[in-house]
Amino acid sequence: MKMTAKILIKTTQFITFFMLYLLISAALTAHAGAVFNGQIGFSGGYDDNPSLLSESKGSAFASYRLRLDFRFHPKIAASETDLFIEGLYRDYFSLEDNYRLRAGGYLTWQMAGGRLIPGIFGDLSAYRDKLNPTDEKNGFTAGVKLDWIASARLTLGIQQLWTYQDYDNPSDIYAHRDNLPQMQQRALRASAGPPFPQGGAPLILFPGKSPAFSQVESNRNEWLSSTTIRGILYLMSDLKGEISAEYVKSDFSVYQESYAEKGAFFSLIWTPDKAWEISPLIYVKRFDYNTAPDGIKRDDTERGIGLNISYFFKAFEVFVSMNLTDNNSEIETETYQRTVTQCGIVWSF
Repeated sequence: MKMTAKILIKTTQFITFFMLYLLISAALTAHAGAVFNGQIGFSGGYDDNPSLLSESKGSAFASYRLRLDFRFHPKIAASETDLFIEGLYRDYFSLEDNYRLRAGGYLTWQMAGGRLIPGIFGDLSAYRDKLNPTDEKNGFTAGVKLDWIASARLTLGIQQLWTYQDYDNPSDIYAHRDNLPQMQQRALRASAGPPFPQGGAPLILFPGKSPAFSQVESNRNEWLSSTTIRGILYLMSDLKGEISAEYVKSDFSVYQESYAEKGAFFSLIWTPDKAWEISPLIYVKRFDYNTAPDGIKRDDTERGIGLNISYFFKAFEVFVSMNLTDNNSEIETETYQRTVTQCGIVWSF
């Protein structure tokens, strides 16, 4: 198992850096007419459950986003490349903050008279979260995709991503023990051994999406493989719909944190005129976690709906959005609801 994980990590590292090498090489051989642009965004809103807990504590927040893009056409027939760097900082007024940094790029080109559009992708990322420290991580992703313009009204696509994530902080098997049903507490105590790791007090699992029953593990890392198929249907000149299905396999260094996820998504984009865009979304995901000792098992079903309304004028976008999430888990402490509402403005330059 460890040897397989090492091979997967090395393979993903090679693919990621090879793709970034191709992107940088393409930039150095780009035709004239390269474009540099970016976005600066600010939004404010309210998140009633940022920790994803059954007993929630909410907070108002402000978000700040910066993205810079360098788009160009390398000396490859009908190709386009984008190198980017972006950062997102979320400032919770009554809770701890989090931020994410990401840099990478993609290369796409056209085949079969423009009806087939393959592409490659690679990025590096870092995430820090003072509210949920067990979620802090560094990672890299490599991917390939293929879009097929089947007709004037239908586009089909498939995408494959490989991701490696190295977590900064440990998790603790005892974090949710006192909230478990009595039978599960007995099974957990019987299988877990001494109640504390050697050296004194137990490590603390901070609230977050991390599964219950994870063992004390200071070196946590995860290998993710994600496959997505999608279809885009242009229903009318001002209305298009997108439906997609995904399968994600997580191999975690902590056995109980590994899972398989199946998801389905449906969204619409309606542009009644050039200034307005209205986008509803609905999705469902099923998470099947590895079985813990003595038959303790966790399966989650996550459902969500969202709505985004944008108004565009000159180089600006003003938007308002609402997203509702409901996670139903066989582990009571992992069942939660979350509602995030926000409004903001984005300047493109």
